[in-house]
Amino acid sequence: MNGRHGSGYELRTSTTMRTAAALSLALALGLASCAGNESSSPTTTGSTSTTSGPPWTPVADQPLADAPLLTATDGMLEVDLRTAMESIDVSGAQIQAMGYNGMINGPTLALAPGDKLRVTLDNATKEPTNIHYHGLHVSPSGDGDNVMRHFDPGSTNVSEITIPDDHDTGLFWYHAHMHALTDQQVYSGMRGLIVIGDLVGTHLPPEYADITERLLAVNDGYDQGGVMADKANAMTDATIMVNGLATPTWDIAPGETQLWRFANTGSDLFYQLALDGHRFWIVAEDGSPVWRVTEADTVFLPPGKRMEVLVQGGAPGTHTLVSQAIQVGPGSGNAQPEVKVATVEVAGDPVTPLAVPTELRGPRTEDLSTAEVAERREFVFTMQATGTEFAFINGEPFDPDRIDVEPKLGTVEEWVLKNPDTGESTTSADHPFHIHVNDFQVMSIDGKPYEANGLQDIVVIPSGSEVVIRQRFADFTGEFVFHCHILPHEDGGMMQTVNVVEG
Repeated sequence: MNGRHGSGYELRTSTTMRTAAALSLALALGLASCAGNESSSPTTTGSTSTTSGPPWTPVADQPLADAPLLTATDGMLEVDLRTAMESIDVSGAQIQAMGYNGMINGPTLALAPGDKLRVTLDNATKEPTNIHYHGLHVSPSGDGDNVMRHFDPGSTNVSEITIPDDHDTGLFWYHAHMHALTDQQVYSGMRGLIVIGDLVGTHLPPEYADITERLLAVNDGYDQGGVMADKANAMTDATIMVNGLATPTWDIAPGETQLWRFANTGSDLFYQLALDGHRFWIVAEDGSPVWRVTEADTVFLPPGKRMEVLVQGGAPGTHTLVSQAIQVGPGSGNAQPEVKVATVEVAGDPVTPLAVPTELRGPRTEDLSTAEVAERREFVFTMQATGTEFAFINGEPFDPDRIDVEPKLGTVEEWVLKNPDTGESTTSADHPFHIHVNDFQVMSIDGKPYEANGLQDIVVIPSGSEVVIRQRFADFTGEFVFHCHILPHEDGGMMQTVNVVEG
């Protein structure tokens, strides 16, 4: 693993986890009504589809491994990425997929606030693509976090962003964001993790300095004739993976405190993670350190979500990390069964548990509950059962040539996000709302005040419910989007364009 260098971050791992691995993760396939039914969310492989290969037979229960870690030096991180449809080793078996640099998940990028990132992306596929830096508060214009760009087949393109000096420390990710192709490109492997700053060194007590950290990208993979291809179907048809490994294993000593940094980098599945005999202490959500450390039995990860938690080793023995059975919308098609995600071995010499802090050190994000609201807007998320464009916001499918919202720079707006329940499983689902560039604060759910614990960039709008959020359009003008982060819904039209203008 690379050391800190200029990024202020190094991956703290146990001795058995210090070997760098070339694999990390494999992405999510959806359940029928979560991604629409098969007719309403067709798989989009475009001209990149390839000849069927042998069946993918992933090897389960391997030791957890990490993607290669690339760290900034002297304030700069330059990264070369190449994407192509090719045979990739995923959890010990070959499958045709479109990853970055011959991996089902690209390298992890580690930077500090103030650093610059320059990505040179060689598109060796037969379809256009681009790149998005999910959760980062950076410019959406020009060569920045600009998802309006098209990187044509056979072209090489540069994307460059600067991390603001006051940026939050936490876990983020990057992925393809080519409209109408986002689902399949992300599912096929076009994604990777981003770590900004040093969460442990900045926000946890000094005695936490040497704890083990684990980057845990959770998603799924589906073999369609030897090709990694999303398919609207139940979770039971897919292979659940962490860092590109099917149900891997890792260890923790009795009483030992570790930082587990979860990211749902899948297309459309939700995860409700639980570890038998253990609890979690949440210290960051969507890359933002929380205002109060809270204890929880489970970690809820809708698509795109990141949750960073402290875990203390319990009784010695073998423990199973599962995604519990959950309902993510009305109708039987939205029921996700319980599935195994990983195995955790509690073993070794007992360690005296560290005292879990109730609050974190360091800077805190802005509380918008008392902010002056410049504008109030309403957005209604709906779907229909069939059609190429089947998902809408305020009755309109996405149009890249249309500006839907035009906030003024520096102002705070309050948005009401509505998700009416149609009563049909094919047209009703929970929608994870995501907006680029700016985090938001949840103010209320179904009219009841919500006690926010910080800012976030993903919130689920349950079917039949409404969520009220506030956000400040800070620092950057220009065009970017908000959308449902069930990627087939995004590709199907559930996205709109924001253009922030000078006040």
